[in-house]
Amino acid sequence: MVKKYIHLLLFTILLVSCSKYIDFSPPYEGDKIVINGYISPNEGAKIKITHSINPVGKYLWSDSLFVIDASASLFENGIKLIDLKYVGKGFYGLPDSPHTELLAGHKYKLIVQSERYGKAESEEITLPEQPKINDFKFEEIGYVSGFGSNNGLFSFSVAGPSEKESCFSIDVVTKDDRSLFYEKYPRIEGELYFESCEAIAGGYGGSMTVYSNECGFTNQVHQYNLRLKYYDGQSEHYYKPLIIKICTVSRELFEYAKSYSQLAGMEFGFVEPPILKSNITGGYGLLYGSNTVSYPIELP
Repeated sequence: MVKKYIHLLLFTILLVSCSKYIDFSPPYEGDKIVINGYISPNEGAKIKITHSINPVGKYLWSDSLFVIDASASLFENGIKLIDLKYVGKGFYGLPDSPHTELLAGHKYKLIVQSERYGKAESEEITLPEQPKINDFKFEEIGYVSGFGSNNGLFSFSVAGPSEKESCFSIDVVTKDDRSLFYEKYPRIEGELYFESCEAIAGGYGGSMTVYSNECGFTNQVHQYNLRLKYYDGQSEHYYKPLIIKICTVSRELFEYAKSYSQLAGMEFGFVEPPILKSNITGGYGLLYGSNTVSYPIELP
């Protein structure tokens, strides 16, 4: 036993003595505006504006990245439509007055200016048409492996469009618009069917799944299951509210989610990392269009 600990101690000393600190400072363009969010005919605008930081700089997690004093202007078909207002926690949205209607088929871009971080401008995006949903169904079911005893199963089909470039997203949200985890059902068949035509857009506590119609998402019946209860430390409760959102989204979101998923894994610590999709000039981030059909779910 003593011999074993001696070997362990020698190994630890050898490991420490071979360590070398490398002072590496990668190229950095300076702090810039970061825009992430979407505009929607039925949800308005939800745009988060922050700023980038030097990845090897001295920065505390307690420091805020929010840019709260930016000027954010939304343009429609090349003409200024309205200035967005700051609504808190880094988010900007449409003002209550005057009433602003965002229209499917119209082209929009966002220009953001900040005295400290300069100017950033999104590429022009086209708001998609609302999806045509057929045969939406929801039922409470029993045990599903990995999901507990109270689960929901929902299914639907999307009737058109038939264009391969079309993209759709599915999101299940609860209080404060927090996304819940769900998965395709039956799981194995779902994984094989979509394979390269789905991408996950990360979120707090859950995720949004984005599909390209290249795999023929339309005119197919799709099923998904999710857990319906949460544990508060003492007992279980149903999620209230619970809303299932099915959207058509501009392709920028699918391409962003695909590039985002490629950043995971230890192997990227040893190779040149993939470039995260961005459609912002003079800064970073993504602006996309969304058109939503929402299904509130009534739980016991």
